[in-house]
Amino acid sequence: MATRNFYLEAHVDGQKTPLKGGPASKTGGLVIQIYQRHEGRIVQAFKISCGARGCDLETVIERFDRNKSEIVSTFTTIR
Repeated sequence: MATRNFYLEAHVDGQKTPLKGGPASKTGGLVIQIYQRHEGRIVQAFKISCGARGCDLETVIERFDRNKSEIVSTFTTIR
């Protein structure tokens, strides 16, 4: 699989094809936001942010609870 710095692949129930892709440029990043229902409302559950930080590539996962975010995981590699 030829990729730039980041690439995603997601399988969604009921969809015929997976969601696949990455940034168009070699310096681009990704932001993925996941929502779900809570007591009839739609709330943000997680946000996954991928970006370059100098010579490093970093993926950060944030968890949301009552409109407060908490970083639950960070993954860093060398470009």
